[in-house]
Parts: sequence; structure tokens; C-alpha cells
Amino acid sequence: MSSDCNQPRASAVHLNVLSESQLNNSVLDLLKVAGDPAQGLGQSLDDVSLEQRAGVAASIATQAVTNLAGWAPCAATAPGCEQAIIDKVGTSAYRRPLTEVERANMTTLFDAGVKEKDFATGVEWFLTGLLQSPYFVYQVVRPDAAEKAGEVRALSAYELAARPSYFV
Repeated sequence: MSSDCNQPRASAVHLNVLSESQLNNSVLDLLKVAGDPAQGLGQSLDDVSLEQRAGVAASIATQAVTNLAGWAPCAATAPGCEQAIIDKVGTSAYRRPLTEVERANMTTLFDAGVKEKDFATGVEWFLTGLLQSPYFVYQVVRPDAAEKAGEVRALSAYELAARPSYFV
């Protein structure tokens, strides 16, 4: 059996869950929430760990809302502030541009919180959901729309940039 050197080869890409320090550094960078909110989470994602991560996400969101002016790209009363927050934080958290479906889902979550109580609640609900999303919790390599199973392709610029940023 001979190997054809002209055929592209690549190793399988695995999902990597953010470590405690990676999650802590991410929320510090995104939301200016300091401390060690991810302490004790570990790398497993069993039912107990998922429940703990949900609690951590809610706690981080609550802290972030108290310092909205420190990280939000606009004042809460400014027109279009909701979408500015979704675009800035969502794009940074997902480490790539948002799709229209993702933006719409985030807007629905944000609007539900606003309808329930106020703008701050909308921010809190949006952040709590975002911080539990697989696109935040994992370093994800998404297949292209036209990609076929088993096909070798280069990582996108966003996927490639996320790797060393979390490595360092």
C-alpha cells in the first residue's frame, strides 16, 4: 500500500472545553468580571458540571450587569444599544462573526429579559445564555456549508486565531 503525498491530510479536530483559567480570562476580557468565577469547574461536562456551569454563567452575568458601563459599547438608554451589545459581546465570545440566526436567537433572549423586567434583566439573560453556549464553552471548528464529511480544509482565520490566543 503506497501513500500518495499529493493527497491532503489532516488530523481530526476535537472540541476543547475551556479550562478554568481560559474561562476566567475570557470573562475578564469580555465583561471585566474579575476573580475566579470558574473555580472548581474542571474539564468534564456531565450533568452536575453542566448545572455548575449554569450557576457560574448566571453569577458572571449578574456581576457584569453591575458594571455595564465598564464593558458595554454604549449607554443602556442609547438607541440600538441592545444590538451593539449583542454584536460586540457575541462576536467576541464566539470568537467569530455571528450568523443571522445566532443574532436573532440572542435578540430573542435579550428581549425576553427586557419584557420580563428591564434592560439590565435583558443583558443578564442574554449573558447567561451566551456563557453556556457550546460556541463559547468549547473551541469549535464549524464545518463550511459546502463541506463534505471527511473533506480536508484549512482552518478559517478565526478558528486559527482562537487556538494560540487560548494557548498563550
